[in-house]
Amino acid sequence: MKIQVVLVGLGHIGQRHAKIIQSLEAFELVATVDPVNLGLGSIPHFKSLEDFIEAGVSADLVSIATPNHLHAPLAQTALKNGFHVVVEKPLAIHEEEARELIALKNQLGKQVFLVMQNRFNPIVQWLKSVLDQEKLGKIFMIQVNCFWNRGDNYYQPNSWKGKKDQDGGVLLTQFSHYLDILLWLFGSWEVTFKKETNVAHQTTTEFNDTGVVGLQFNRGAMGTFSYTTAAFQKNVESTLTILGEKGSIKLMGPYMDQLVFAHWDGNDAPAVCEVNPLTHPTQNVQDNHRLFYEHVAHALKHEIPSPISLEDGCTILSLAQQMTEL
Repeated sequence: MKIQVVLVGLGHIGQRHAKIIQSLEAFELVATVDPVNLGLGSIPHFKSLEDFIEAGVSADLVSIATPNHLHAPLAQTALKNGFHVVVEKPLAIHEEEARELIALKNQLGKQVFLVMQNRFNPIVQWLKSVLDQEKLGKIFMIQVNCFWNRGDNYYQPNSWKGKKDQDGGVLLTQFSHYLDILLWLFGSWEVTFKKETNVAHQTTTEFNDTGVVGLQFNRGAMGTFSYTTAAFQKNVESTLTILGEKGSIKLMGPYMDQLVFAHWDGNDAPAVCEVNPLTHPTQNVQDNHRLFYEHVAHALKHEIPSPISLEDGCTILSLAQQMTEL
């Protein structure tokens, strides 16, 4: 039997979820929820999750792709009404909300899947295996640079984007995938210094748009995380650089789907990388979401937990709070 899904939120990311759900054999999109009916053919549409629940439409899974501040409350409503849940990042705006969600999920025995889809990227999976095999030896330094553009057309006056209690700031909305990959690959860290400012969005956001943060990883490496959404007109850079005692690796791309450099024991990219990302980067922006949903189907079918723990989602919220003055 197919997994019946109701999709909550039909904005940019919600539309991506809809296309993927409808393209996968394991799922059936049985309803959509959004205050505005953007229309997906003959699929029943409801203005709120409560309206959907009252209608009694059969479903197994509620997928939440709404503004950030609604993630945790909607996930709680879905759990209380007997549904499994997919929730886009971030898990919540505040760690306390996330903790409440985890407690409710454990109490009710339902699955909650956090959309950290870049963990399923074949190149990131390859990098994880390289590090697990300690091919780079002891890691000395880790550097992340995320220099993106978000202009006035992104921060509309009446939008949730840019609002402190609805958006959560650039580390959660734009760059939480990099925080997640760092946590997954290298474990947690302490903040050694931070400097941030708002250079280009003083009239459109309630938080800073640019920062540099020093990191001391609990496993010994040191690092920096530099970020901005103030790059002129276009994204400039998204890179992860790893320097170890026996080798070095550098990835780039907002989805970490391109290998720039890899070297250890006389081997160089692309020969060291089975997925050969220099010639075959991720073909489509939706690929990682597709891999994520395939994982959701497998986990529900076999009744196994997600490898993306909600505890990691809470840790990201805590770390992001430490890294910013928000």
